[in-house]
This record gives sequence, C-alpha cells and structure tokens, in this order.
Amino acid sequence: MEPLFLTEYIKSPLFMEELKKTKNFWRELLLTDFDFEEELPFQSCICHHDADTNVIDYWEQLIHRAEDVLVILSEFSPSFIKKLAQKYAEKMTLIDLYHGMGSEGRKIKGEKFDFPIRDFFEVYDPVDRKNFIDILQNTTGNALITIPLQLFEDDIFHIDEIRFVDQENLKFLTTLSLVEYGYLGNEATLLGTGSQLPLLLQIGDLLKEQQFWVDIFGITKFSAWNRENILRSFEKNKKIFFVIDEEYPEILLQDLKEYADKHQYQLFFLTPKYEKITTIFEEYYKEQAEFDADHLAQRILAS
Repeated sequence: MEPLFLTEYIKSPLFMEELKKTKNFWRELLLTDFDFEEELPFQSCICHHDADTNVIDYWEQLIHRAEDVLVILSEFSPSFIKKLAQKYAEKMTLIDLYHGMGSEGRKIKGEKFDFPIRDFFEVYDPVDRKNFIDILQNTTGNALITIPLQLFEDDIFHIDEIRFVDQENLKFLTTLSLVEYGYLGNEATLLGTGSQLPLLLQIGDLLKEQQFWVDIFGITKFSAWNRENILRSFEKNKKIFFVIDEEYPEILLQDLKEYADKHQYQLFFLTPKYEKITTIFEEYYKEQAEFDADHLAQRILAS
C-alpha cells in the first residue's frame, strides 16, 4: 500500500473493511462527529454532532448503557468530551483525528488540553497504519490514539530494511530504538512520538553532518519513555530533546518532566510555533511553524 493520510483512511470505507478482518475487535457503541456512509462491521449507534448543545448529554446517556465505546473525533478535540472522559474513560477508546498542527482550520474546538488527560487515558501515537490497527485491537478502554495530518507508511518496518523489536510488549510496538542503526552518541538523547519517526531520522542525519551525535528513540505509547534502554541513555547524556506536536507537552509528559528534574537532566520540548501557522496545507505549515528537520536541528545545536 502506498503512503496514506491515516486521517482520511479512518473516515473511509477502507477502515471499516479493515475492522471486519481484524480478529477480536468489537465495540458496542461508536460515536463520531462525522457520518459514515458505509455499513459498519459491528452493531453500533452512530451519533454525529449538530448545533444542539445537548449533544454531550445525549452521548453520556448512550455511553452509560454501553460496555465499550469507540469515539472518533474529526472536528472536535478531546477537550470537547472532557466531562465524558473523566467519567467513562475506562470503557472508551478515543481516536483524535487531525491532532496537533493539523487541527488548525479543521477543528471547531482546538487541541488545547484543559485537563490532565493522562489521568484518564493512556496516550498512543502510532508510527504507521499497521501499528495503529495493532493498538486499536489491543486496547479496550482508557486509550487515546492521536492521528496527525501527515502521510503514514503502511508498515514502516519495510523502510530501508530497518527492523524494530519491542521486547517489553510483543502485542504491539511501544518503543523504537534507532541506536542499533547508527543513530547514537554522547551529546544528547533525542526522543519523539511514533508519528515523528521520519522527522527524527532527518534530524539525526543533519546533526551527524555537524558532528553532533545523539541517541534516537521513538515512542508510540507515551508512558513508554521510561524503558530501561532509554533511561540508560538519559543517564549517559544528561540532556534530552523531545520532539512532539503538542502546544502544552508538559500536560501529557508531566512524569518525564518530574523525572528529569529529579535527576537534574536538561529537558527541552521541541514543539511547533503554532502562532506562525497561516495555512491548513501540511506541505507548508510545518515550515511555517519551524517544525521541519532543518529548524529543529538548528534549535538542538543552539541549546
């Protein structure tokens, strides 16, 4: 399969066809803020938003009666369902489409998390389509899956013969180490979420050209930053850069910040400059937000 936008794939008949083939996948209730036109592979009640301000109260009635719920948000952010998340997170799997920079001009309510979302959800950021399906198949509640607007590979393991093995969780990939593939060094540790893996590789190559050597890791599960090999890199380098498309990363990674403070490690969150974005087109807004490899490498070297 050619690289695709997961945001559009999930809203298409292809996604529903995929769910029909996915073993052990079942959700009693599906809630969305957009319409699926095709037949669904499981019994569901689809409720899309309208101008009615009571939509959350209606959703709550439905969720209260259901055992497990899949929520897909295209126009609203997770903050839109804050009340439901705080009350019913244990039965909810939430997919947030157009997460981060891609929300500009697409979401009615932006991506500012105004509550401690990791108190209720384990947060995942898939590296490719296969990883997304694996996460969806193996989570039944307390799960938030973020999907930014960008091209995803079908299976990143076939790129440049790179293979990743997560010994801690064989159900689905949670950490990706690039150290074994020559992206290692004593200058700093470079981390990023799963969808940022191609960007991490580009940054690593630019840093190598400047003789600045870093260990590189990706995480598809936010709580997986504390894997033993990553902690050893922290201890060795004592300087951490985390590439993440979040306006307030401290909310999602408060535990990492506390860990770095405790051990007196330098921690830098490399985030987009959202205030500079004037376009909704992915090929332009990354450069505008200075969230491309060139700008991020420069920020690392200047730190």
